[in-house]
Amino acid sequence: VENIDLMAVASLDSMLKNVAAAKRLFANNYMPEYHPPMTPTNGENSLRLTTDAGKITVEWPPVPDTYVDPSTRQNDFAGYRIYRSTYFTIGPWTLVADIPKADAEIVNGMVQYVDDDLPNGVGNYYCVTTYDTDGHESGKVNNNRFPVYPLRAPNEQFPKEVYVVPNPFRQNSGLLGQGEGNRIEFIGIPGRCVIKIYTLTGDLVQEFSHDDGSGSAAWGSILKLDYQLNKWALGIAPGVYIFMVESRVPGHESEKHIGKFAIIK
Repeated sequence: VENIDLMAVASLDSMLKNVAAAKRLFANNYMPEYHPPMTPTNGENSLRLTTDAGKITVEWPPVPDTYVDPSTRQNDFAGYRIYRSTYFTIGPWTLVADIPKADAEIVNGMVQYVDDDLPNGVGNYYCVTTYDTDGHESGKVNNNRFPVYPLRAPNEQFPKEVYVVPNPFRQNSGLLGQGEGNRIEFIGIPGRCVIKIYTLTGDLVQEFSHDDGSGSAAWGSILKLDYQLNKWALGIAPGVYIFMVESRVPGHESEKHIGKFAIIK
């Protein structure tokens, strides 16, 4: 019986394949004809994702050496496959790596894969599957819910070369990730700083700290659903805004950059 991919619901074709697989499973008295190795997870059915400059590290627990296929009574685990999507948490997926069992790199008890040379400003979703010697593959069910972005290097030329993107913001950010339509990002900033946003009349709209060591920060986050919200958690009006970036890097605390950006809705 073909594996039912619970996340493959992005099209009618995917849905019909899942319906057909469910019918075959029912006809077989809910007994699968084969058992692919378990899908790797790192708690709560997810992976461990760590961002760095231009790259994202994907980690997951290895399939144990004691694994035995319930059908063959043998350890037929053969390897891992890493998939990436820049569109949605359920794909479409692109295979970025196929790692045979013997080539898996174990770091601190976790299998590790570094996805590098990633473009800045593009959100990424990942899932990892396992497969056996017969090519049977586990389901794509450990994908991250929200997009993960590679970090930018901090701006060594600050207070020069600081930008807001997109500028102007025209109804939508243009980013493909789920819930990323309102994302506005400040790039070319120091690794530690405070960002303040004002109206043209000088009223403070929002203020937030940035201290992850990277060179970019968004106004809000998809996790908190607070993109483009003011300090009272209300949506902001279209118009022109002033922003100020104040460095908090030791020895550079007096440096600041002031600029403008526009929001068109």
